[in-house]
Amino acid sequence: MVPGAVIAGIGCLIAFKFQCHIKYLVWFGFGVFFLENISIYFIIQAQMDTDTLRIPIFFRGLGTSILYTSIWYYSLKKVGLDQLFSALSVMIVVRNFLSTAVASAILSWLSFQIQSQSQTDMSVYIDLGQNYLPGQTIIQSKESLMSMLKIIAGILCWLTIPIFIFISNYHYGRLSSYNFLSNIYRKRKKYKLFNN
Repeated sequence: MVPGAVIAGIGCLIAFKFQCHIKYLVWFGFGVFFLENISIYFIIQAQMDTDTLRIPIFFRGLGTSILYTSIWYYSLKKVGLDQLFSALSVMIVVRNFLSTAVASAILSWLSFQIQSQSQTDMSVYIDLGQNYLPGQTIIQSKESLMSMLKIIAGILCWLTIPIFIFISNYHYGRLSSYNFLSNIYRKRKKYKLFNN
């Protein structure tokens, strides 16, 4: 993760120096997370080695650092110096405690549900009377663990599609004249003026 974090820090410094739009940094960060999840999805197999996990860990460090830097910059860029420390404390609590706790709770619940479904499917075959060797149940539990990890990585890959749509449509503090709600309000106000 450290090489990815260093490269992300240098890249964010260059992007801020050339005044790159924050939308592209956030989009690139979630794109790197998508690459991490898709590479984990294809790497997980029975003959997997731990050395093959270096690329997803590099992607995780890169994506995490890009998102931390860009989201912190966006949320704190209009905060004055007198309010900076209170805003920083709130951001640290949200980033380190609340988001981590909520995400880990959701992922652990999902992994428990998927693994219990795999174990239930395996017990059906055992109850049918097929002859299992003593070590074969351990192999089956490893396969259920690998299938659980693949399912979660696939779900996270599919989850990035609505995130990309949201990032592409979000205005990042810029008010557009084509904003739907503001146009409705203007028309309503104009209509009231003509009725009076």
